[in-house]
Amino acid sequence: MPRLGPVRGKVSGDTMKSPVKPQNPKIILTAPVTEMSNHHGKIFCGFGACISTPPFPSWFVKGLFYPPVSQHNGQADFAPYALRKIETCLLDSGFCEKEIATVHPEKLDRVVGSETKL
Repeated sequence: MPRLGPVRGKVSGDTMKSPVKPQNPKIILTAPVTEMSNHHGKIFCGFGACISTPPFPSWFVKGLFYPPVSQHNGQADFAPYALRKIETCLLDSGFCEKEIATVHPEKLDRVVGSETKL
């Protein structure tokens, strides 16, 4: 199961919220839908994403085994550890927080803008 890291920002209770709403980011980071899930906090639910041809509808498999992580201001609250490391390297390299967004792959259409290069 991929390790999930909290979104950068200020600590508020047990959750961390993104301090900046991405406004037309230059860089968008994402991962497969199965990795952008906390699998309901159950370690073995992640293996359900490996079902090749399930006997039930895909929406059921998705909701049961890998629901999307919560989001605030267009950014995913949690992402795989490696993705957060890339985000940190970009910030250390001189990019500002407004230029980088970590987004669930199903929400890309809400974040891609004219400054984003594909």
